[in-house]
Amino acid sequence: MAVREDQEAAAQIKAIIEADRDVFEERLNQDFPTLGFYVEDRDGDVESVAVTGTDIHDFLIVEMTDGIATVELQVTVNYSAEVTYDDLENAPYDSETKSLIMVEQVFAEWEREFEGTVRVRGRVEPANPESFSIEEFQINEGQDIGLAYDDGFPYK
Repeated sequence: MAVREDQEAAAQIKAIIEADRDVFEERLNQDFPTLGFYVEDRDGDVESVAVTGTDIHDFLIVEMTDGIATVELQVTVNYSAEVTYDDLENAPYDSETKSLIMVEQVFAEWEREFEGTVRVRGRVEPANPESFSIEEFQINEGQDIGLAYDDGFPYK
C-alpha cells in the first residue's frame, strides 16, 4: 500500500510542478540575483545581476517522506551582470617590479548563462493535494557563481 501511495504522491507532485512551472520560474527570478557572484580571472567585483530569462528543462523527485518532497530542477538562467575589474589590456608594465601598474578600472555589463540545478523542498498538504508549499529553494547547492572574463578568443 505504501508503494502505491508514494507513486500517487509522485504523480501528484509532477502534475503540480508542470502546472505551476511559472511559480518556480518566478522564485528563480527572485532568488538568483541574491546569490554570491565573483569575477574569476580578473581582480574585480560583480556590482549587480539581473535575470533576463529562465527555463526549467527537467525535474527529478529525489525524496518523498510524510508529505514532504525534495525535487531537483534542471534550469537555465540567462542574466546580465554589471562588473568592474582592473583594465589589464591598457595597464603599463613596470620593468623594475616586473608587474603591471593598475591605473584604470573597467565598468562593463556582461551577458551570461547559468546551467545548473535548483533543489526544492516542499510540503503537499493532504487536505489540499493541489498545493505545494515551498520550504526550501536552493540554487547551485548554495555555491557562489564565478563569471569568467571573455576576451572573444578564439577570434572570429
